[in-house]
Amino acid sequence: MARPVRAGPGVLDSASIDPHHGDRDAPLQRGRGGPLSNRATWLLLLAAVSLAGCIPDSINPLGDPATAAPDPRLAGRWMGTMNDEPATLVVTAGEGAMLQFRVETTDSQGKKEWVLLDGFPARVKGRDYMSVKFREEAGKVYDPADQNYYICRYALSHDGSALAVWAMDERRIVDVIADGFVNGSVDPNGGNRIIHITDSTTVLKEYVESADPDRVFGHKLAAFRWAPG
Repeated sequence: MARPVRAGPGVLDSASIDPHHGDRDAPLQRGRGGPLSNRATWLLLLAAVSLAGCIPDSINPLGDPATAAPDPRLAGRWMGTMNDEPATLVVTAGEGAMLQFRVETTDSQGKKEWVLLDGFPARVKGRDYMSVKFREEAGKVYDPADQNYYICRYALSHDGSALAVWAMDERRIVDVIADGFVNGSVDPNGGNRIIHITDSTTVLKEYVESADPDRVFGHKLAAFRWAPG
């Protein structure tokens, strides 16, 4: 079923998206124009084009790409904001559950930037997450073997026309590492902290299952609406 044409790419208030909603097996009722739910908070994609060094990364993903279930709801073109700047997101399907994300942003001076990322979804306690790696940025190609994962949380509106994304909260992950819930390292790096999670996928998943997702993924990153064409 085709998605409805919504009112422009305007800024989407992520408070209109229910972060606890998202049964990917249920058919999307696009075209009915149903209201968005009333809860909020989320993440997917990372600061992509202007990724701040303080956003935590992980040596291992949240799930296994070989057994991950595809999430076809994400495919298509989305417009909105990322880090409060206008942004366009294009999601295309890859092999298996893999997805490719192209993010284009425009800063306050009108400078355009873009980045390509590869990622795959994971479902943990009924919520949706994405483990992504940089592939290419403004023509610079990255070796996947040299890239760590960035883990995001994402949610869609009930009709599938609005998407919101949250990244891991820097301060929360610093505390989680210090308290020994997951292994990792924190490099002060002159005030722009570099935070690496070094634990296994199993331990990381166990932590995410037991933690409050609104606290762990408390960095509001992006909000989009589906844009046809």
